[in-house]
Order: sequence, then structure tokens, then C-alpha cells
Amino acid sequence: MMDIVETIKTRRSARRFKPDKISRELLREIVNLASWAPSDMNTQPWQVTILTGRARDKMVKIMSKGIEPLRPLLKKRFPPKIEEATELFFQNMGDAPLILIISGDRRDNEIEQKVVIESCSAFVQNLLLICHSHGLATCWVGSSLHFEKEVLEYLGKADRVLITNIAIGFAGATNPVPPRKRVELEWIE
Repeated sequence: MMDIVETIKTRRSARRFKPDKISRELLREIVNLASWAPSDMNTQPWQVTILTGRARDKMVKIMSKGIEPLRPLLKKRFPPKIEEATELFFQNMGDAPLILIISGDRRDNEIEQKVVIESCSAFVQNLLLICHSHGLATCWVGSSLHFEKEVLEYLGKADRVLITNIAIGFAGATNPVPPRKRVELEWIE
């Protein structure tokens, strides 16, 4: 298993996956490890739904609409090659054999809801890093939030909040290391 620094520095979002199956035992282990993420008052507000087969295919149809709101941003920020690759990914989520839906508890208070999203995001980051350390590739698909209601209704979880959808599998291709922005530190004394 990789050390944490190597895992953080080498994890990439995959856009193409192999059809190889992932064992339920491995997924169970990954999710259980990810659950050690910090959460507000230890509420652990995340819930994981794993989709395969026909359920996965139905979710991919919903998620594929996520390219629409991305098109203007892609045109503005990336060269045509990246736009085309992203379009291709959204057609079938890169053929990822699994789609994980992460949802969080719904809260009435705006601040508490933000804390749920923060807690679930820590869980998701753990999950992505643990997948990578076990040789699995992932892609965090945030644009599915544009279709939150449809995703949650399909899952029968309209009482929850959608955090993200994650495509998971074995990488069919590796991506180059993107440049990192320098993080400016502001010291206040």
C-alpha cells in the first residue's frame, strides 16, 4: 500500500475505465475506511449507494446530462481536445463499472446543512484516496448536482441531499499530472 503523501500526489480523476469487476469485499473495506473521516459532532451524515448493471446504466443517463451546464466552462477554460474528451466521458462515464452516489442528511438549518456537506466531502476525499491506494481509479462527478432532484428521486432518497456521484473502476488510461496553483498563506497575528 502507498504512503499517504504518494497517494495524495499521484491520485488523478480517470475518464476511461476497464470493464473489470470490483469485489464487494474490497468496496466494503474502502467505504468502511472512508468512514473514519471527521464529521460534525461525529454525526457521520453520509450514505453510499452503489449502482451496477441496469441501475448504473439508468444513472449514467441522468448523469450524462451534466455535460450541458459544463459546456460554456469547458469552452472558456480548456482547449478543444479537453472539451472532446469530457464530452466522450459524459456519454457513458468512461465505462466505469460502478457508480457510487454519496448523499447526506438533510437539515433544516442552513449552517447545519453546510456542515453536513463539509463532513460528507471529507468522507469523499478519504474514499478517493483509499480507492487509489488499492489500485482503483475514480472520477468525482459534481455536475450531477444540476440534476439532484432526479438523482435522489430515482434512488428513492428525496429526503436526503446529493453530495456527488463517483465513477469507479480500474483505470483504462492514466492522466498527466496537472499543475498545482501556489497556495498563498495569509498570516494574521
